[in-house]
Amino acid sequence: MNGFSKIGKILGVLLILPTVIMAVYLVMIANSEIAVEDVAAVSISDERYKHRYSKKEDIEKYVDLILDSTEDGTLQTNEFKEKPFVIEFEMKNGGKKSYHFYPSLWGESMIVDGSGLVRRVEVPNEMLLRAEYESVYASRHLPKVTVSLKEGEKAILPSVYEWSFKKTGEDFFRYTEGEVSSKDEIISLSSEALKKDVFKFSEKPDNYVYVYTKDGKNYSKLENMELFDGDEFTVTVSARWVESEEKMFFGEGKWSFLCVYKESPIITIEKTDVLSGGLVVLHVENIGEGEALTVETELITNKSPVVYKGENGKFALLPLALDNMGGDYDVCIKHGEYSFDFKIGVTASSKGFTMKNVDAETYNQATSPAGIAEYESFLKALAGKNSNSFLWEAPVLNKPVEGEVETAFGSEVLYNGVPPQVYFEGISFGVEAKTSVKSAAKGKVVFAGETWKTGKAVVIDHGCGIMTHYYHLSVLSAFEGEEVEGGKLIALSGETGFTDKADLYFAVSVNGVFVDPEMFFSAS
Repeated sequence: MNGFSKIGKILGVLLILPTVIMAVYLVMIANSEIAVEDVAAVSISDERYKHRYSKKEDIEKYVDLILDSTEDGTLQTNEFKEKPFVIEFEMKNGGKKSYHFYPSLWGESMIVDGSGLVRRVEVPNEMLLRAEYESVYASRHLPKVTVSLKEGEKAILPSVYEWSFKKTGEDFFRYTEGEVSSKDEIISLSSEALKKDVFKFSEKPDNYVYVYTKDGKNYSKLENMELFDGDEFTVTVSARWVESEEKMFFGEGKWSFLCVYKESPIITIEKTDVLSGGLVVLHVENIGEGEALTVETELITNKSPVVYKGENGKFALLPLALDNMGGDYDVCIKHGEYSFDFKIGVTASSKGFTMKNVDAETYNQATSPAGIAEYESFLKALAGKNSNSFLWEAPVLNKPVEGEVETAFGSEVLYNGVPPQVYFEGISFGVEAKTSVKSAAKGKVVFAGETWKTGKAVVIDHGCGIMTHYYHLSVLSAFEGEEVEGGKLIALSGETGFTDKADLYFAVSVNGVFVDPEMFFSAS
């Protein structure tokens, strides 16, 4: 009976053994399987430093490293002599996967997964050039040359080199495993970057020489070359490290790469103290016509001004709405990776107080939700009808009528005795009905019609975001799409729309923001 019992136990073990082996195998497979889309971040740490990356391209490099490895077929039974780098994947499901990485500058590198399975992998040298492995190659690899760019430092591979290093207590060995440049890469360097020492060695050479080549001619200094935006030139750096007993390495290398010269954007402001309802002109260099800038500020203004080209160079316009309170404002203007900081002082515009009484029907219609929505829709439609170039010869407007200004821009107006009072965003010329209204400058009619608030109206686009508005008209002589010269009859004045009597309401908008029209009546 005992014999049968022993045989039964043996058979039981034999039957269970394949299951155990399969389970171990599945654990090993599970430890090696990993997908980029499942990883939130990866960190690499040694005894001193830890680097963490969440960008997809960095995660991909380390996932590929694991997936490219092959099983050695053995379990780790004792420690490697070297201290490992720990690669830890932070999974999107909250879990973690860790590997011990033993990089080698010659031959295969080793990876040990969570189950203790040893894996072998050929590691690209470009991987070992990463900051995580500074301790590995610092005394052996050919020193790195990096270019300091706006987005960070970029490592450059040598075109040719001779390099030797030594192990502790041993002779020098020839290093032959480094990758060389394919010469396909082009580096864009701005004029701002070239003013600095953009090329750096990870290990300072005993001597080095720069040669800059453009159109077949060599230069020893960058400033000796005449460069224009888009010009290509070649940079060649030759460096030498002299052999000595104190050093762990010696040799020489040559780095050669193609550069494209890119002019750095320049943005300046001519005037920094402005009235609300005023206009700040940005002088722009090295930014393409039609490109948009980004404005970060608490000012009420257009936050995406477009670059235009005028007779005296490129510019952008920053209109300051009447609603801006007085005070100093920080303004950051951005284009790509460049930013420019300014401080603009604003004085609140105040032109007095007046009361106006509009007939009840017009008042009720214009101030109703439908009337407000109609006016907002009218202004929004104008924004898409702007020309990117000046349609007139100079930034000076003629007065559309002969007459006195009865209500100035920035006046506080109380309509029909019902608060709140509102800022007057144009000027009111006191003229009789049927007075000839003329175009303030050459342009294109982008609106000829009627709304409850404007009454019969004409709007003319003069280019570069500047439009003139003519409201409260009685007869329209211009039609939408018509190109008009400055001084051309476009309408007759009247008392239609949101007004208490016959007049001409004249306004100027810049990129959708109303500004003081009177500043356009003189060259200043």
